[in-house]
Amino acid sequence: MTRTEGLYPTILEERVQVDSTLDIDWKTIYSTSFANRTATYLDIEYTEIEDVVPTWHARGYVPPQGQSVEYLPHFLDQLTPIEAIEPEQVRGDDARRLALQRFRESNDVLMRSGSGQSTFDQQIPFVDIPTPPEREALWVGESIPFGANHLLAAGIQRYHEADQPDDSEITVTLVCNDSEMTEEIESAEDIYGARENVRLRVDAYRNLTTEQLAKRLTEPSDLFHFVGHASTSGLHCPDGVLSPATVDSVGTRAFFLNACSSYLPGRELIEAGAIGGVVTLSDVNEQSAQQVGVMTANLLSIGFSLRNALWIAREQSVVGSQYICVGMDSLWLTHPDGGGLYAVDLTESSVGWRIRGASYPSLHVGIGSMIGYPLDAEDRMSLVGGSFLRQEISDDVLKSFLEADESPVRYDGEWTWSDQLLETLWET
Repeated sequence: MTRTEGLYPTILEERVQVDSTLDIDWKTIYSTSFANRTATYLDIEYTEIEDVVPTWHARGYVPPQGQSVEYLPHFLDQLTPIEAIEPEQVRGDDARRLALQRFRESNDVLMRSGSGQSTFDQQIPFVDIPTPPEREALWVGESIPFGANHLLAAGIQRYHEADQPDDSEITVTLVCNDSEMTEEIESAEDIYGARENVRLRVDAYRNLTTEQLAKRLTEPSDLFHFVGHASTSGLHCPDGVLSPATVDSVGTRAFFLNACSSYLPGRELIEAGAIGGVVTLSDVNEQSAQQVGVMTANLLSIGFSLRNALWIAREQSVVGSQYICVGMDSLWLTHPDGGGLYAVDLTESSVGWRIRGASYPSLHVGIGSMIGYPLDAEDRMSLVGGSFLRQEISDDVLKSFLEADESPVRYDGEWTWSDQLLETLWET
């Protein structure tokens, strides 16, 4: 908030809120030494600013073991709070029951499971991770986590060693290995190909053999999006099953294995050369998987990280909790067009529209950065990671808002997109 008194004065929403309760001379604080400024901050009772503090992005849960130390630089770099825990390990039927507690059963008959073992049938134990006060939970132990993304050191190290894409051309590889699941790939192909400000080259393939799939995995790509069947043995093909562990060197940076029980194949992709990806812990039905897959594709294409894209996409499906990130979950596919990223809930009342939203930090625009929303006549800014509320919004202002950015909007209980909602509300 002190920065609003700097070279570029800004109307910061959070400062307006605390100015009514805090008696602080911001100009004096700005011109004083860092030590005096910090002392002033520490004198403030947290309860006086609690309501405007941004929601922290994640909490890291680490087993109290020596191997956890290698993750500390990553947590420090992303300013992630850390907590040491020793959760109880479960296997087999106990793990399956724990998974079933996290989603409702579906009547869909078409499942994305293969004929091989499910994740619950292998020997790596599961652990149930506590729900954190932050937005997401991260786990770094060897066990498979419920309720958390699984950070893997190989992916994190590979990210820091690799050159990052510059958006000159982003390559997306789409593979559908089941003829009954083509709708998701067709939708994803349209989504990735529609990004106007970024050059995305989209290559789509269907019914690849194990040899053909292995070749696609070795080729350089920014995202590998797979739809079909999987098991602990690998990704299923018309002529057999491909274990990513048998691929000499995986060339894709990120991946989305939208198939049942794809956790172990995803973990093998990280070990073989990928940086981060999205996998499933158990069976997912076709309709639910397609909802999560299409929403995630949309969010990745406009700049959301794997973590934040999946956070929103999980709400699309009753089995959303079965999807987690592995590797480096803060990995991104493209730069966002306008800098900050946000999602909103839209409702209508007798006095106008009501918009409640939240912004999502990234490696490019972190917590503490400022973001502006195309809703205010004045140049008002907000802190990234926080929430915002605008009420009594007119039709004209809402139209301008929906036209300004391509962003996710939840309306009437369903997630949609600003441009699609614009057509729904005002057919043109």
